Amino acid sequence: MIFLKINDIKGFTSLLLVKDTLEQMELWEGTIKTHSTFVIDGTKNTPYFTDTDEEPQSRYNTWERLRPVCYEIIKGNHLPTYFKFVFRLDEKRTTGIVSQTPDFKPEDVTGLFLNIKYENNTLSLTTGTSLSYFTLDKTLEKAFDRFVCGFLTEHRIDFSLC
Repeated sequence: MIFLKINDIKGFTSLLLVKDTLEQMELWEGTIKTHSTFVIDGTKNTPYFTDTDEEPQSRYNTWERLRPVCYEIIKGNHLPTYFKFVFRLDEKRTTGIVSQTPDFKPEDVTGLFLNIKYENNTLSLTTGTSLSYFTLDKTLEKAFDRFVCGFLTEHRIDFSLC
């Protein structure tokens, strides 16, 4: 697990809210504080889907579905006073990271998580891993941390490790 301070707030929020870079990630939960507090439970409401809709493959909505809603809440003349999003990395990227660690299999991983928080004019990102069993082996965690830092570097987002 690492804690990163995002120095390029404008660039990262553009990556988060405007571009489709994170579309396949699942949003587990979110909170946005503007003129009101908006709390988002990313769990899919399966009764909402009809027989003609595509069957939900996951319990959670992708960012692709929820990003436009969050963008509408956040956009405007004033910055939000706070937001927090908890994302789980998509299956394809998770499998790619797990393949770099010989002692883990994709079915061992409950999730690789990104916690993104904006508060007091500071934007931070925390990584987290969840496995289906306890281990002291941190190779998967370190591989995920390298992936996140590489992702930010690839998208030219200035950050610092705290």
